[in-house]
Amino acid sequence: MKQFLLLGLLLFPLQLFSQLHESFSGTEVTSANPWEGDTHKFRINDSGELQFTSPAGEAGSASLCLPLSFRENMTWEMDVKLDFKSTDDNNLRIYVYASDTLYIQVGNNTRRVSLYGKDAKNNSKLRITGRKALLDEPYTFVSIRLTLKEGRIWTLYTRKEGEQGFYEEGSYKMSSVGDNPQALMIITCRYVKTRVSEYFIDNLKVTHDITEIPEPEPEPQPEPKPNEYANLEVVSVEDLDERKLQFVFDKPVRISEAVCEIENIGQARLEYGPNQAVVNVCFPVPMEDGREYGVVITGLYDLDGKRIAAQAWDILYEKELPAPSSGKPGQVLINEVMADPKGLRDLPETEYIELYNASETSVELNGWRFIYDGKKVTLGVLSLPPGGYAVLYRAGRPIRVDEPGQGVDMAQFPAALSNAGKLLQLENAQGELIDELHYPKAHSGVSWERSGNNIYLSTDARGGTPGSRNSAPKETEETGETEETLPDIEPGEVVFNELLPNPFSGGSEYIELYNRSSRTLPLQSLSLTVLKQDGSFGASYPLAEVASPIDREGYALLTKDREGVASFYLLSSPASVYELKIPVLNNTSSTLVLFRSRDSVVIDKITYSSHWHESLVNDAKGVALERINPDAGTQDANNWTSAASIAGYGTPGYRNSQFKDRENDDTSLGVSVPRLTADGLYHIFCHLPPGYWCRIYIYNAAGLMVAQVANHTSPGVSGEILWDGKSFEGQPLRTGIYIIFAELYHTDGIKKQTTSVFVVR
Repeated sequence: MKQFLLLGLLLFPLQLFSQLHESFSGTEVTSANPWEGDTHKFRINDSGELQFTSPAGEAGSASLCLPLSFRENMTWEMDVKLDFKSTDDNNLRIYVYASDTLYIQVGNNTRRVSLYGKDAKNNSKLRITGRKALLDEPYTFVSIRLTLKEGRIWTLYTRKEGEQGFYEEGSYKMSSVGDNPQALMIITCRYVKTRVSEYFIDNLKVTHDITEIPEPEPEPQPEPKPNEYANLEVVSVEDLDERKLQFVFDKPVRISEAVCEIENIGQARLEYGPNQAVVNVCFPVPMEDGREYGVVITGLYDLDGKRIAAQAWDILYEKELPAPSSGKPGQVLINEVMADPKGLRDLPETEYIELYNASETSVELNGWRFIYDGKKVTLGVLSLPPGGYAVLYRAGRPIRVDEPGQGVDMAQFPAALSNAGKLLQLENAQGELIDELHYPKAHSGVSWERSGNNIYLSTDARGGTPGSRNSAPKETEETGETEETLPDIEPGEVVFNELLPNPFSGGSEYIELYNRSSRTLPLQSLSLTVLKQDGSFGASYPLAEVASPIDREGYALLTKDREGVASFYLLSSPASVYELKIPVLNNTSSTLVLFRSRDSVVIDKITYSSHWHESLVNDAKGVALERINPDAGTQDANNWTSAASIAGYGTPGYRNSQFKDRENDDTSLGVSVPRLTADGLYHIFCHLPPGYWCRIYIYNAAGLMVAQVANHTSPGVSGEILWDGKSFEGQPLRTGIYIIFAELYHTDGIKKQTTSVFVVR
């Protein structure tokens, strides 16, 4: 297929037509009519139709082109006849928009009329899927209508011969009209050599407004007598998901005239379920857990034509939560033991044992048993949320439990815990051992606290932390053990470098840290947390599992699921990726803190925002936020931007695609000519400062666009784009001289266009 486009800077001028009303009068199609292209292959038949008949025994395509001026509101209308059954290779394409290469395709293997567009890799992508089998007859007549509203919203309509009115096939919202939007009209007949196919087009009309569609005469409906209503009962109501309620009625209903209103929200769409007695109410917004919704449906009829009185319901939506776990080893830990409370000042002198849910699932402890000195004590009814604490103590004694912990008074709790140390065990209702801990000799007024497999004396000023996060450990002589001495990491030596708060479906969030100091640093002494609204630390996530030291200018990629990252991004340095528990990242904004575990000194802090993404990124799902200059401020919004599309929208564990240091501020702006290398691909190097995007097209010597290399692509500061040297049709370009046209643009309005001549070999 040939592509036609006005390129004013390079090519001879073509006349732009404002509007078009073509009834194909005359006998020939010529450039004076005023079509360009394969005019000798088309004719105007005796019925006043544009007709193309494919050559016998040949395969290929034939095109006519007419440039049109662009308006934000436009309508394309035409009548099309096909004297054959269409296939994916034998069909008609009508191109309407140059910037995104949009075209209506009449016919394919499933006999549809659909709207397609080209993606950044020049692959055809469905934008609107038409109804199946519309063109199933061997000789088909169909009227087609396409509208563009506000320069972005495309809506496709069709009307098959014999239908009363136009059918809306669907709508597509374009992200942007581009800087130089160009409407056009290209008619391309595609044909195969195994059959002769005939195409007929008539009443072709393009206007600079959206014309109203005449409504078909409604089918007469029987009028119900006054107060004569059909009875209707609701068998069940079920939420299918957070946007859809399913109503099951005791009889089939007709919903064609029905209107559904959601109190304080607006109208909801109605659709049938498996049959006409099942109606789905599709909400325009997600339902909120625990909220009651008033649903009113009017205009329902039964299948006999009797009106059904208005129906109203109050529906309480409760999001289904995962079933609580019955417990498995390591899920709930014996986390703290206060065996000798004498001497406590700010806490009551009461012995206690703290349990901690280390999992991400609620755990029901009903029937669980605590074992001390061989004796089993049942805990009773107890539910422990993820990250929750339960403080066990003897009933009747005073206790003060920190938030968010819960106190559990037990009549059978040991009268006195041994000060000499003892083995403690915890088993579930099935008798499985969940955890055990042998605490050492007690110290007056100080509890034993746990961190992983280590146990240490509490460093909290109160002597313990019943019901809240344990204090940071320090080296003590009393334990008989000493941990490896780690160098203190100072504020600013390790910083947040890349964040993925909003991963692809099936992907995993990640946090990337960067060592910008002059020395190699171990990260085991650090922890992560999310800052609460009151400024206090949330749950702590230690980095004790980051075993390898991080070299200067090195990276550490932290994620809950390594495979959830590797499935979507290149892992250039797998050794820098660590799978461990990290804070949950809010999609829109949150404050992350990296701090020293032992004394809570803040090493780096960032309050990120989804507004830091480039304005041209319409959907941030799967797009990482990258730090531009590692030496600039963490909280500087201008020092963060979206990862480049050419890098796959993320660079986990290695140098950022938007990286730029202070010595690289004069990055040149430009695109190189394509260079053919031994891999058979043309390499195009882009030198763009952060925030720049590009479009790249290839033109032949006659000024016709023959290929699209990049469309709305972010290559990064020094990115490389590969092109296979093929045309829009997927065929290698012939040897000769071609022109590369690049349009470089920034979100703040800066724009530059470059052209270069090169040779395709």
